[in-house]
Amino acid sequence: MLINMDFKENTSSIFDNYKKAGRVISSCTNVIQLKGANEYIKNLKRFNSTIICKNKTQLDFLKSSQQELETSLSLKIVLLENC
Repeated sequence: MLINMDFKENTSSIFDNYKKAGRVISSCTNVIQLKGANEYIKNLKRFNSTIICKNKTQLDFLKSSQQELETSLSLKIVLLENC
């Protein structure tokens, strides 16, 4: 069970998780690894759902960073399929 977390108090964890997710995606070299990266993104979404945002800027960051990761994953899938 995840506990609600305040965005401001956990900013470093939020940014670290976002950076790690990017590294996970960029390091994928095959379909099996991409499936793992997809699961990592799902876990990150679950983590993000526990974060309490106190303003629109915080909420927008979570939404946009999640979209960027999903886009990166989609692009990586296309790249590996065309190799």
